[in-house]
This record gives sequence, structure tokens and C-alpha cells, in this order.
Amino acid sequence: MKQEEKNRRSRECIEEAAIRSFARQGPDNANLNQLCRENGISKGKLYHYYASKDDLLVACVQRIVDRLVAGICAFSPDPEQGVATNLHVYYKERIDFWYDDPEALSLIWYCLHLTNEALRSRLTEQRHRFDACMKDKTLEIIHTAHERVNVSDEELYSTMRVMYNHLLIQYMHRVVDLKAEGDTAGMERERQELLHRYDRFIQILLYGILA
Repeated sequence: MKQEEKNRRSRECIEEAAIRSFARQGPDNANLNQLCRENGISKGKLYHYYASKDDLLVACVQRIVDRLVAGICAFSPDPEQGVATNLHVYYKERIDFWYDDPEALSLIWYCLHLTNEALRSRLTEQRHRFDACMKDKTLEIIHTAHERVNVSDEELYSTMRVMYNHLLIQYMHRVVDLKAEGDTAGMERERQELLHRYDRFIQILLYGILA
């Protein structure tokens, strides 16, 4: 195995373990010595790749955003379907991403509420990368239908972004709590409720309050 591949696998192992640790304890409370001990990672190897806990946190967030962006870019709207149907499928995939990886959601949630301004600044690039990808794909889905839109792209996306942020965070955070409790049925119930609310929001946004 080439050294480059060994390094990639080592980083992947460390970062996936760190995502779980950061999600469980929060970045402030996570202990790198405990992380190494629980996951069989040598401290020498960890500090070879990451100079500090902040460096490791930034790498973990980048890994999550890489997966998010890859999933968003892979989605192709069906030109034979209407806007509502394509948005339904698109948002279902976004929900399923967090449903399948609630630890990633917990870590992103913590990062959205960081009080350390220096660390928040280091994460700005990843936030902008995710936002730009979300915006491009959302507008692509809407314009694929070739329907007349009476508001600007900026106004349209800003409205949908608020919906995505607040509705998703509210319900998916419940999913994380239910997973911690081992309530699989509750997780699925919240997932379906979130998707239903997305569908209703989209119907109202596209066709009016009486839709």
C-alpha cells in the first residue's frame, strides 16, 4: 500500500472516531487522550496529522461537508416531473443523510453555536461551500421545470434556506435524541413528520396558502 493511501486511511479512521466523540461530548468537552484510548489510536499518530483539537475539529467538519456536497451534487432533477416532486425527492435525500448519520448532525449543530470566534472563522469556508452548493442545486431544481418565477433567485432561495435551517434543525435534533434513547420507531416517526412538513411548505410556497 502506498504511503499516500496509508495516510488517507489513517486520517479517515481518526476523523470518523473524532466525529463520534465530538458529537457525544461536544467539542469543548471532548478529550483527545480519551479519544485515542477508546479507539486504539496512538497519540503520536494523531498529533502527526493534527496540531491541536481545533485542527481536528476543522478536519471533521470538512469531512462532513465533503459528504454533504457530494450528495447534493449527485442529485439530478427529473425534467419529466414537476417542481414539487423534484423538491420532495431532493429534501428526502437531505433528511435521509442526517437520519443515517445523526452524529454528524450533532457536530454541525455544536459548530453553529460556537462562541470561539477564531474557530468559527476557520469554519467559514466550509459553511460558504455548503451554502453555495445548496443554493445552486435548489435553483437548478426550480428552473428545470421551466415555470415562470415571480421573485428573484436570491429572494426565493433565502426563503427556502430559512425553511431548511429551522425546520430541519428542529426535527432532526429530535431524531438525535431519540437515537440516543434507542427509540427506532420514534426516529422514523419524526423523519416522516419532517418530510410531511417540507411537502406542505413547498405546496404553500409554490401554489399559495390555499393549496
